[in-house]
Amino acid sequence: MTRHALLLLALATLLLGCPSEEPVLDDDDDFTVAADDDDATDDDDASDDDDSAPLPPDSDGDGLPDDLEGEGDADGDGIDNIDDPDSDGDGIEDGAEGADDTDGDGDPDFLDLDSDDDGIPDSEDGAPYDPDSDGGGVGQVDLDPTGSAEIPWPGVDESAEFEFTLDSVGTGPVTAVLTLTPAQAPTFELDGNAVVTMDAGASATRTIVFTPPAEAAYSVDVTATWSPHGASGSEASETLTLTSEP
Repeated sequence: MTRHALLLLALATLLLGCPSEEPVLDDDDDFTVAADDDDATDDDDASDDDDSAPLPPDSDGDGLPDDLEGEGDADGDGIDNIDDPDSDGDGIEDGAEGADDTDGDGDPDFLDLDSDDDGIPDSEDGAPYDPDSDGGGVGQVDLDPTGSAEIPWPGVDESAEFEFTLDSVGTGPVTAVLTLTPAQAPTFELDGNAVVTMDAGASATRTIVFTPPAEAAYSVDVTATWSPHGASGSEASETLTLTSEP
């Protein structure tokens, strides 16, 4: 195409108008039309779109979604949890307590009146999520073995013994109380004190003496119960079931 024809084409374009940007016919005298940069503009527009997912419903605006809080009324104040900013009524808002389960009891902190299970209600606890806020340590006991074990049959009116261990595996002193269920004395007897007090890291052994009065199958549950926080707080326990038969 001749230079004269190109000029006529440019003039016609200017007269008729163009739906896009004003064309640049030739910016370097090489008789070619410059390319359109609309694609780059389109990319910029697309980047402005907000593709983020919508937040789940949170009726009371406490930061915990409705499907987590549920429609129950934990504190019995007539307001469903999803609309109640303090679902357990302990004076601490749900958003501050959060959905963690500090003491592992199955209740999230926003529904737990004693989140760290130290025997001090959250409403009175200066450190409601620290089970050892007093620095006294947390007492824990490991009964070894646990589950079930068998005592070899000793014979009628004869005795067999089974020894077990209690280990203090917490960070503070602990007192464990041993009980036998059912109490079949003199079939099963505990040799030693049923109350065992230990410092952190200490161990104690006890013995069960089994004397069957007749030929039959016998069993007993040996349970160690303790409070991780001394006199306060809920109790924990481990159980060993002993069996014997002729």
